[in-house]
Amino acid sequence: MWGCAELGVGGEALGWPCLKPPPPLLAVVSDLCATGDHDCEQVCVSTPGAYRCACRDGFSLNSDGKTCTACNGGLGSALDLVFLIDGSKSVRPENFELVKKFINQIVDSLEVSDKQAQVGLVQYSSSVRQEFPLGQFKSKKDIKAAVKKMSYMEKGTMTGQALKYLVDSSFSVINGARPGVPKVGIVFTDGRSQDYISDAAKKAKDSETGLMQISLLTEQDNPWASSELPGEAAILDKSQLSSADPRSQLQGDFANQGSLTEVD
Repeated sequence: MWGCAELGVGGEALGWPCLKPPPPLLAVVSDLCATGDHDCEQVCVSTPGAYRCACRDGFSLNSDGKTCTACNGGLGSALDLVFLIDGSKSVRPENFELVKKFINQIVDSLEVSDKQAQVGLVQYSSSVRQEFPLGQFKSKKDIKAAVKKMSYMEKGTMTGQALKYLVDSSFSVINGARPGVPKVGIVFTDGRSQDYISDAAKKAKDSETGLMQISLLTEQDNPWASSELPGEAAILDKSQLSSADPRSQLQGDFANQGSLTEVD
């Protein structure tokens, strides 16, 4: 019914009531994405009164409609790769430099970006030292420069301690690891560990981390590769460390990212 505002003051004389118009209805729209009231793992997309989950490039949405998994296949796939380098005295300076060059050749074969491969580097000897975490460097050039600058620790061989650090710290979110992305550790070592590795190796095997150990043949005696470490093992001599195509030396499985991430 019309009120006085519409009919004028004369409306009241005609016996029509003067009603005030109702207040406008306020639409309450809650942006659940903005308020954080959602359970999307990567991307939340607002819709009227609701939301839907999505994934970043290089990932696909799982059947639960919330979590994401990295897409498989090719060097352009998402990958969190950490090199764990033996810096013990027995490696010797000249071989340590060859390992650094070998690592940089592998880096050259990757597609490095926030959406594709991330690289981290850890060196161990009598202690463990993180050279740089996953995602700190965004380009091959910066990663390779940091590898070249790495100084040689030149002490003992605490492989168990280093492996524990790799699983517990290197692949943690706080150190740049991405949820849903395959995690791969490549362990370079030239001899038996001076500490126990059984517990750390079991933890690595039970985790979602794929491991490959590379035994460096730097002496004339028999090379050592731990049967306790999960994953593939390769033995490389000096000529192979100097190879222009390091991926071809790693038993062929390293040429397939998916194979490398499998833990035996």
